[in-house]
Amino acid sequence: GRTLYDTNMRVSVEDYNIVEDATKGLDVAVDVNLKQWRPYGTKTATVEQPAESGQAATVTVEKERDASTAPTAKTYTVKAGDSLWAIAAKYYGKGAEYSKIASANTDKISNPNLIYPGQVLTIP
Repeated sequence: GRTLYDTNMRVSVEDYNIVEDATKGLDVAVDVNLKQWRPYGTKTATVEQPAESGQAATVTVEKERDASTAPTAKTYTVKAGDSLWAIAAKYYGKGAEYSKIASANTDKISNPNLIYPGQVLTIP
């Protein structure tokens, strides 16, 4: 009569894999990896060290930060045949803006002429 798991939560799909598998009596098996989604927000905490040694420090939460300042970065998953020029044209209206995407993804792109299907790019 009690709830063991909170199954009513917001999640995002992190990864999925579809495999044809007739050995288990099914034609298709799907593995899905989910990640819990939480709304943006942080709190400011102050840690106060005690005057005497051996006592525990105290932590107080001062205020919650306004969530309206949440980052608004978008992502794009590269498909076969895509180029940074075409992606920039889609998001900015001008292909010549491809350098914005390249500079925001220097950890993933070493050469702007070489992007690969499956790469997830940040669109600033």
